[in-house]
Amino acid sequence: MAGEALSGEDVVLVDVTAEGKAAGRPLRRTLRIIDQYDHAREISAMARMTGYPAAIIATMLATGEITSPGAHPQELVVPANRFRTELARRDIRIQESEDPLS
Repeated sequence: MAGEALSGEDVVLVDVTAEGKAAGRPLRRTLRIIDQYDHAREISAMARMTGYPAAIIATMLATGEITSPGAHPQELVVPANRFRTELARRDIRIQESEDPLS
């Protein structure tokens, strides 16, 4: 509303759905993140969802965990399990579901 101050408390929703085959069977896989304003640290969900992944990947580059030179799609060079572990350490949880398709 016009004239009202925003609280800065926000929510970020990431919802990704893919359909394909795994082990020869058709399925739909969904990944979802619902992240909210961090009251304890006073950090917006948008800052968490943009800054934390960038910091995780920068750390992986600095420590040599990512060694591919040049520009690459992140899904090809970022170790996914380690990345997810680092997100979880920052209280960003990925909900995953898998459903068979007929």
